Amino acid sequence: MKHYKNSRRQFLAEWEQSDISNDYIFSKVMAQPQLCLQLIKAALPQLKIKRVYVRSQDGLSANLDAKDIRLDISAYGEGGEMFDIEMQTIRPKHLMQRILYYHSTMITERLYPRESYGEIPKTYVIFICLFDWYQLGDSFYEVNLVPNGVNELKFKDGFVSLILNPYGDMTGCSEELQDFFDLVAGRPAGRTDFVREVKYAVKLAKRRND
Repeated sequence: MKHYKNSRRQFLAEWEQSDISNDYIFSKVMAQPQLCLQLIKAALPQLKIKRVYVRSQDGLSANLDAKDIRLDISAYGEGGEMFDIEMQTIRPKHLMQRILYYHSTMITERLYPRESYGEIPKTYVIFICLFDWYQLGDSFYEVNLVPNGVNELKFKDGFVSLILNPYGDMTGCSEELQDFFDLVAGRPAGRTDFVREVKYAVKLAKRRND
């Protein structure tokens, strides 16, 4: 019984300190369509979407024999766009391969028989990491297909992969994204309405599990 009480006390202490980087809390908060939409627009301000449909901890599989995946947050835009948003706290071995598989599985789920390849939906995979994957000192990495290193010819019509972290140079990031990075990193945050709403949603998510 003493061991149980100590374990519960430790769990409650850790829960009290948990924040948006906690996988469960992140999924709970970003399952709210308006907050999810604001995060997408903060990371991709060029997108002109007005609403999204969100599923939390969504399971997908390309077919019965394929490896299935569970997405932290999957969202669908009004124009057919598909989004996957992940909070990644531990540095994995094969992040890019994982991102590629997520793109392919999302596409397979939505491209139906007799549809042409031109009807493949645009897919966006966004990883928010607690580490700098490329270790180049930036907070924002957009990974594209670029033929022969010619950046002007990068592939723009379908697959966008973002690898983000709150510890690098945030030049060029929107104010909302910079504020969100500060929140993820545990720095003073709340300059924008978006992050103030996220902080309030985090509090509610934690209370519901008291």
